[in-house]
Amino acid sequence: MLKKSLTALLVAGVLALSSAGPATAVGDPGPAQLSADPTTITVGGSSTVTASNLESGATAYFSTSPGGSLSAQQVAAPDGTAQTIFTASAAGTYAVNLGDGENTIATVEITVADESDPGPAELSADPTTIMVGGSSTVTATNLEDGATAYFSTSPGGSLSAQQAAAPDGTAQTIFTASAAGTYAVNLGDGENTIATVEITVANENTSPPGALFTHAVTPAGGYAADGAAGVNTAMSPELQIKIQERIDAFQKQYNVVGLSAVVVTRDPVSGAPVTTHFAAGSPTEGSSERVGASTQFEIASQTKVYTSDLLAYLVAEGRVSLDDTVQKYAPEGVIVPTWPQPDGTHTEITLRDLATHQAALPDSPENYWEPCDGVENCTNPLPLYTQEMLWSAVSTQPLLWEPGTNWLYSNFGFGLLGTILANVIDPTATLTDPPKYEQALRGAFLENLGMSSTTLGTGPRMATPYLTDTDHTVNTETFYWFDTNALAGMGGLVSDANDMVTWDKAHLGDIPADAPLGVRAMADTLAPQSTITTICQEPDPTTCAPATNFQMGLGWQLYPATTGMGVNWAFKNGGTTGFSSDTVLAPDQGLAVTALWNQGRPEGQNIELAPAILSQIVHFKPEKHILPATGADAAELLVPAFGGAALIAGGAALILIRRRRPGMSRIR
Repeated sequence: MLKKSLTALLVAGVLALSSAGPATAVGDPGPAQLSADPTTITVGGSSTVTASNLESGATAYFSTSPGGSLSAQQVAAPDGTAQTIFTASAAGTYAVNLGDGENTIATVEITVADESDPGPAELSADPTTIMVGGSSTVTATNLEDGATAYFSTSPGGSLSAQQAAAPDGTAQTIFTASAAGTYAVNLGDGENTIATVEITVANENTSPPGALFTHAVTPAGGYAADGAAGVNTAMSPELQIKIQERIDAFQKQYNVVGLSAVVVTRDPVSGAPVTTHFAAGSPTEGSSERVGASTQFEIASQTKVYTSDLLAYLVAEGRVSLDDTVQKYAPEGVIVPTWPQPDGTHTEITLRDLATHQAALPDSPENYWEPCDGVENCTNPLPLYTQEMLWSAVSTQPLLWEPGTNWLYSNFGFGLLGTILANVIDPTATLTDPPKYEQALRGAFLENLGMSSTTLGTGPRMATPYLTDTDHTVNTETFYWFDTNALAGMGGLVSDANDMVTWDKAHLGDIPADAPLGVRAMADTLAPQSTITTICQEPDPTTCAPATNFQMGLGWQLYPATTGMGVNWAFKNGGTTGFSSDTVLAPDQGLAVTALWNQGRPEGQNIELAPAILSQIVHFKPEKHILPATGADAAELLVPAFGGAALIAGGAALILIRRRRPGMSRIR
């Protein structure tokens, strides 16, 4: 029964588990808490002070020092909360205290600033047009030093901060939206709206038609030193600072524990690749250790591109063809389903179909949970899911439609592809043996590239995995994925920023001229294989919609510049219960961004980081530096920028919504 309960929770995506804390007596509310909203007001303004976590029916005793006034000094707390309103007639820093009638048990500080006329405030957004789920940095300038900027949006959208201090007369917030439309971001002084800027949010799949993605591996003569007209391709201290501002907003908005990222830009003189590592937070919540470029994370479904790299290598060697059928590689006695045609012929699934999510297979095999049968408290079947189970699922799975037509994201399909390719390289594995997937990758390109941190399962420098609630308020430690058996090709790898940037550069063609075939073939995965016109989604795969401006490479999702990025771009993300990752490439400009963080995305939230950073890079134009609204001074910001290690982040970039079948675990 316990096993079934845990399984039901996982299947339903209700994963906001919490660790048991210390036992408390019944009726003991624990420590009282006191908060003020806002914590900075102007003379004559007001702040709502809230006492919470009180015993029901208790009386809250409020007081202030060194002055100020309260709307009430004694307030009953029938539901464990009580409020009072604080005002002050003089500038200064005030303490509002909460007592129990005898002792002070909590205190909150409120800053009261002098009112003055700073002149006309200005509000700007960069960029003013974004994709659904993308982000725009909104900057308020010409404020009084030390003032508080109050941001709001209409008719919707979200902001990383609704109140921001302006220590130097400027303040910033990050705007995102989950639906297309025209939005207003407003700047207020706490009472009135004093400035407004409009931001247009475009739907990714309804952007104006344009030339679809094209890419020639490493332009002749190398990448241009100054990029294409109007496109920035270089890193600078100023850009590093702007990227750093993003991470402050990203970490605060999503309560991320630890994050590691890496950016590839071009040298402004030679056009050679320039690598910049970024990091923020800790591998484990509460730890003094900092995330570094060698901290390992589960990369989840980015493994699918590694599987595609292996496919490209075997195609280049002539050992397989993209148009080979899956039936060709099936074990003896296994019949792979086909799609009947009116003329009596049958359409078969090909390796190309598997690598482009067009195999007409569902997201997960029907027997996904079979390894947990009879296993007490089993919540993760992946380590026990064998080749025998995989091929049994293939043979009994009716096709959803004709292969090579509709697009449906399929972990099932990529798990199958990884096993097929591993067995091509080493056909000695039996149906009860795990396929030698990692060994196949090592022989094809990992060893030649020196990628020793990329492996199945876990590694020696792993970050701790965390799941979070839908509001990102609580991070709960969860389990490592261990996708090490027959479905490893869909999402089993872990890696670090050092290895991922090597991998990124190999796809951009930044490799030696005499690189082995397995390394040279990696860039072939970016060649468009199929133009997607219909997208279908779980949990009902028959729910389909038309798509525009979307192609598939091998594993990569490809988008043209007209989707709002300004450059052609390739994308892949990944997510398990406790980790998230994404990579975006601009192959024609030689740019790449990879981000890794140790927090799983809540169900239904496709939070992305790398696309926002790439957009920030390509649209960057040097300008007068504006400090972020964090109170950091220039020295604090410039030291990490010039030292080659800066903080980074970006807003959310919703690429494609993929709903998992109810029987599928949390891997994307």
